[in-house]
Amino acid sequence: MNVVFIKSHYGKTGGIETLLKSLFGRLDFDRFQVHILAVTHDPDLPLSFVDVDKLPDSARLHIIPWQGFKSLPATVKTIIKLLQDIRPAVLYTHDMRANLLTFFVTRSESIPWMAHIHGWLGKTAGLKTWFFEWIDSKLIKKVDVVLVGSHALKETIEKRTNRKEVRLIANG
Repeated sequence: MNVVFIKSHYGKTGGIETLLKSLFGRLDFDRFQVHILAVTHDPDLPLSFVDVDKLPDSARLHIIPWQGFKSLPATVKTIIKLLQDIRPAVLYTHDMRANLLTFFVTRSESIPWMAHIHGWLGKTAGLKTWFFEWIDSKLIKKVDVVLVGSHALKETIEKRTNRKEVRLIANG
């Protein structure tokens, strides 16, 4: 199965990055053909969510330039062109920027989309983060499968999006 992971690189390591590093370290690369799309401001910065040296030869890493919202149309076009070559069975996103890009990609490409929401801060967040979470809550209404790691986040997403099918994969 051809799977495309889409993750933005913010230059820091947290829960999402730790989860993905663990996943990429244990994934059955004989069973899954893996493409990792790393959306980043700085292509020279080492990625925090994948040990590039430890990836098998069968895995493909694609660095996708991101220069802020002004680059949204060009970035979407770049991803669409890449996906037309890859022909994935599923897109698997892991953050708000990846969700935004995938939302626009799936408007023209009919590829199932799975979004793993790792957390929303809600009213405790600053205004900018709250605004991006609000956008994310609108985007994930279009997702085929939503995954979360806790009962609390599942309840939050169901309440904020009126989405009834949120799947829980408990954090390890």
